[in-house]
Amino acid sequence: MIYYLNNMKQRELFTKTIKENPKDEKSINAQLLIRAGFIDKLGAGIYSYLPLGLMVIENIKNIVREEMNKIGGQEILMPSLHPKENWEITGRWNVEEMYKIKDNNLGLGWTHEEIITPLVKKYTSVFPKYIYQIQTKFRNEPRAKSGILRGREFLMKDLYSFHTSESDLNDYYEKVKEAYFKIFKRCGLKEKTYLTVAGGGAFSSSSPMSSKQLLMLEKMTFIFVKIVVFLLIKKFLNLSVNVAQLNLKKKNQLKLVIFLNFKINILNYLEWIIL
Repeated sequence: MIYYLNNMKQRELFTKTIKENPKDEKSINAQLLIRAGFIDKLGAGIYSYLPLGLMVIENIKNIVREEMNKIGGQEILMPSLHPKENWEITGRWNVEEMYKIKDNNLGLGWTHEEIITPLVKKYTSVFPKYIYQIQTKFRNEPRAKSGILRGREFLMKDLYSFHTSESDLNDYYEKVKEAYFKIFKRCGLKEKTYLTVAGGGAFSSSSPMSSKQLLMLEKMTFIFVKIVVFLLIKKFLNLSVNVAQLNLKKKNQLKLVIFLNFKINILNYLEWIIL
């Protein structure tokens, strides 16, 4: 299913494109998306998604949903408000990322492991089970200066799988990996998708990472963001892409990093779909 605006013409949109960069936005990706009428900035790391931007998000959600269903995923929707006691069990109530409503002992969900685990335990003891959701996350991000690449409120797809053996987990990992490659392909990212090491604990197929590997990942993250911005400029200003212009070391010129994980930050792909 493709989400569209009921054959609405662009001139009928209540939003308009603008010529100048917004003065309160420093991130290039957000500047271009605001100028194109895809998003509107409400505050640091907080954006409204306008008709064109929402259309992109809904199309991405449909792609993700179809591929998750093909590998046995069951979609649910968990709440954004979380009781304090769920997080005290795992000792993560005091993490800096969580916004808290202290008077009510509630927090806004920045992830959902503490909610999905007791939920599954309540309803079944027969495994494996594969459960996913597409839900808004809230994170107290101190450096919300990278547009929609690093926000305080964003949409994320979570996939949680429950197994009785490590071998079964590893088998399903391979199925999910292939599903994500299909998602990237359908989003037009086939030639720009690379499998890399990730700090995902048991979800990563590599051994525990050293400080050297972590430093490498930080550098790759910078390269990824830099290439995203460069391609966005190319899209809106109709420039030809020359990788050499990125001023990267030769060995890094082709390392366009898409982090393969069991969580997709859907908003991060908004830029890619409009390329």
